[in-house]
Amino acid sequence: MHWLQVGDDNNRYFHQAAKQRQVHNSIRSIQRDDESMAETQNEIKIEAENYFHAFMTQFVPECTAIDEEGLQELLGFVCDEEDVVMLTKEVIEEEVKMSCLLLRATRRRV
Repeated sequence: MHWLQVGDDNNRYFHQAAKQRQVHNSIRSIQRDDESMAETQNEIKIEAENYFHAFMTQFVPECTAIDEEGLQELLGFVCDEEDVVMLTKEVIEEEVKMSCLLLRATRRRV
């Protein structure tokens, strides 16, 4: 039985499921570019930082900028005025709280 069906009370089954998920989702090693392995948490952290720094700062000369018209052609649709208003309006704290509560309630029904 899935722990969500049992509930997330402070019980032994919940803690076992959480621990098992933590073990399953952990990264134990990463292969470096030189094919050696980073195995400690610190080595893995450094390798991940180096990888994403290189990835996010690379320059790709064959990329060209695209204007709004080109982007609309690529996407195949344009937002209507109602969508534009909804996507650009300021988010208020009460909306965030309500969304979190609705998310929580939805998860409990699963």
